[in-house]
Amino acid sequence: MPKRDFGMISTNKLEVLESPIALLPGIEPIFSLHIAGIGTLDTPTMKIYKGTKDVSATNLTGSMSIAGRAITCKKIVSLTPGDWVFYVYFNDGGIATERFCRLTVGREGI
Repeated sequence: MPKRDFGMISTNKLEVLESPIALLPGIEPIFSLHIAGIGTLDTPTMKIYKGTKDVSATNLTGSMSIAGRAITCKKIVSLTPGDWVFYVYFNDGGIATERFCRLTVGREGI
């Protein structure tokens, strides 16, 4: 599946512009975040929650990478119906920051 480009986010906003994103079960997206600014990005990490439960160990695979001001996230797998949110943590010019995106996974056939 091709990577999804989140585009730029507004200054001082932690939630990405496209949030929330509607998905169906079985979709396994890899997202790419483009971060506005000029600092060097490093040390990306990612977590995903279903409701309030951290399910990163079972629902994230692969690794993250940085190219310029773009962060390629881990692949999100085994999505089931419900509300999800993923967080990406990174340093921007030495300053710790984060971005998050809400996902709504619908039910098929209803």
